[in-house]
Amino acid sequence: MSLRQRIKQDLIRALKQKEPGRVSILRFVLAEIKNLEIDQNRQELDDQDLIKVLNSQVKKLSESLELFTKGRRQDLIFQTQAEIKILKEYLPEQISDEELEKRVSEILAQNPAVTRPGAIIGLVIKQLGNQAEGSKVAQIVSRKITRLS
Repeated sequence: MSLRQRIKQDLIRALKQKEPGRVSILRFVLAEIKNLEIDQNRQELDDQDLIKVLNSQVKKLSESLELFTKGRRQDLIFQTQAEIKILKEYLPEQISDEELEKRVSEILAQNPAVTRPGAIIGLVIKQLGNQAEGSKVAQIVSRKITRLS
């Protein structure tokens, strides 16, 4: 079953079970997907593109969560945390920080000629795909490069 079908089925299930929070975020994601398809001349997105949309939404919600925390808006904090949790159900499992550090070290060892942080980050993301957040990769790469300098 494709990721889109899974989201639609979960939306229907949430409607039947009267889960307004889940219904709201799933409808929003489906609308975002549809808007992106319209922008791309009605080409249907594959699962990898859908994962990018979901990652983008999680990132936006995480940024909002930081602002709500600074503003001490408990009602919005709980709602945003719930939405992030729902969206993460559809994303591939992320590798642990320890595993990510190990992979970054391996890539650095395999590519000693590559010294620019951006290039190393690109190599790591290319190899890991959606298994690690770009910001986490950048953080670990910069820390490793600093140690090597």
